[in-house]
Amino acid sequence: MIDTRPVSKPLLAYTVARLDRLVSKLLTQQLKAMDITLPQYTALSVLAAKGSLSNAQLAERSFIKPQSANKILQDLLQAGLIERHADPSHGRIILMTLTEQGQRTLAQCHQLALEVEHKMLQNMDIHLVNLIQSSMEKMTKNLKD
Repeated sequence: MIDTRPVSKPLLAYTVARLDRLVSKLLTQQLKAMDITLPQYTALSVLAAKGSLSNAQLAERSFIKPQSANKILQDLLQAGLIERHADPSHGRIILMTLTEQGQRTLAQCHQLALEVEHKMLQNMDIHLVNLIQSSMEKMTKNLKD
């Protein structure tokens, strides 16, 4: 039988989702001044971390659909933030990499993200922050397994 009693406080998953939405909203507002969207920032971050990636790899690692990745990549290409080149081991695969301008833009985006994170973590004990982060990484692993 399902317990239908009212919950006295929100589930942790609900609180995490609320935080995610708020962080996304604030990052989106901050990045708008740079004419960068949150999905574009994510794609630039993934490319910086992983190096050259195909469209499909980038989509998977950026948590977006390949069709959405196409639009994001076209916009980043037009802005000169990424460039394409053929995969040396497979001529039919096109890889994307950051340009120097893309690296500079990403550094500015990271600074804005750090400002949002600093605001989120103000007045929090660093040990508690580390515990929360490691706990959330473990929760993510638990759900992936």
